Amino acid sequence: MQEGLSFMKQRQDQYFKGAYENLTEIDNFFLTMEGLGQYSMYLWLKDPKGGNIKREGH
Repeated sequence: MQEGLSFMKQRQDQYFKGAYENLTEIDNFFLTMEGLGQYSMYLWLKDPKGGNIKREGH
């Protein structure tokens, strides 16, 4: 996890300069929402009442 956070900070430091510095906060929010969306999708897909997708051979 620390490696991912470090990469995110490095990317923000590289690209969000000058007039774009204020985008760091919204980028953090967006990445959090993206992660929550991915995790919600995963939970729905594995739930028997949700997607209930079975892996072949299991």
